[in-house]
Amino acid sequence: MDEGELEALLSISSDAYAHAASITHTIPDRCKRLQVHIWYRHGEKYYGKERNQKCWPKGGYPVEEPPEGCIGEGDLSTAGRARMRHLGNQLRSALIERDGFVSSDCAKDKEEVFLWVCKHANQTDSSSTTNQRHWESLREVCRGLWPEDNRTLESLNLQGPIKAHMEKDLYYFKLTDAEKVRIKELNTKWDESFESSSFSICKRNPVIAALMAEHVEAAVQKDPVHDTLMRMMCSGAHGVPLPAGVTMDDFKELSHADVQGWPTGNRCSDTEVGKLICGGMVSSVTDALARAAGDKPLLDVMCSPLVSACAGTTWEGPNNIPPKLFIWSASDGHLTPLAAALKIPYSEFARFGAYLMFELFERNDGKTLLRVTQDSKVLTNFVHLSADSDGLFSWPQCYEMLSRLS
Repeated sequence: MDEGELEALLSISSDAYAHAASITHTIPDRCKRLQVHIWYRHGEKYYGKERNQKCWPKGGYPVEEPPEGCIGEGDLSTAGRARMRHLGNQLRSALIERDGFVSSDCAKDKEEVFLWVCKHANQTDSSSTTNQRHWESLREVCRGLWPEDNRTLESLNLQGPIKAHMEKDLYYFKLTDAEKVRIKELNTKWDESFESSSFSICKRNPVIAALMAEHVEAAVQKDPVHDTLMRMMCSGAHGVPLPAGVTMDDFKELSHADVQGWPTGNRCSDTEVGKLICGGMVSSVTDALARAAGDKPLLDVMCSPLVSACAGTTWEGPNNIPPKLFIWSASDGHLTPLAAALKIPYSEFARFGAYLMFELFERNDGKTLLRVTQDSKVLTNFVHLSADSDGLFSWPQCYEMLSRLS
């Protein structure tokens, strides 16, 4: 698949449904790059055979299913693969070809690159619960980074889940019974707060109300808002029009309602909720950045809250130096709450290919700085801090704020 074919496939999706990465920001003046993290949501997926059998519509609206031969549901579509390859191409252009930050030899990724996937390794456990899209996304990003890389997924230097239910370990990492009760209390308050203000579209538009009623009838999920939004997003990303009677403004409003009401959505912007639910993710990123900055690590074992396969009490790379590039192949259920916990919540549900990027720099005056990018835009606010005129945050200040969330 060449660049022209990639661009043609990416042009199918409206920007409302998917994001094409543009990683063009150069190294700040008088700085050297120390470490990079990129958390991304997978590309366009098919809605899934099993879901299509249970959910709306009852005929008349095109369904999106994986082609014959795919295992399970939710595999990446051709456009989804192209979007992930494009992300890898962008990383290659910036970090290899332009800056020489990591090696152009994929065989050296064990020394320089940390590859993580959010779902467990068993890809054939059930016809309806496989998580192939996250693995396929990582595979395509690596091919974009190293065009000659023909390794199989099994031969990648893969870290990450070694358990079947990583989310249960992550979202409730070392929580006491009292803290679990507290999460339920906070969730109840959040639901009450947004029930009247965020979900008016679900009641005002009779088409959306009818679609959600079909979900409730089919008992697909407790919350029909999320499934309804995902159904529209999956179809829209493949060039299928919204259902008759639903406008793009309606879709955006539903997308806002979903990210506000979803259990792992913007409620994590509440500091207490964010710390309880996302503390493991935040501590893993913060710990790796701290190691690169020369600070005292937060964790005994790097990335242990994310059920990493890393062994030992320190990173076991050359001279115990942590990797330069961390590639986190995540789901919406990881990216969205992480962004919210860091006080940069998505105003609408994160699109296919959405991402967060953290870059650590050292300036020649000895100061360590952090740059944060959300969907190709350099941020000026992060964990209640403001960036300088160059879009850079003081790392010591970030470290202090992030440690509070860990």
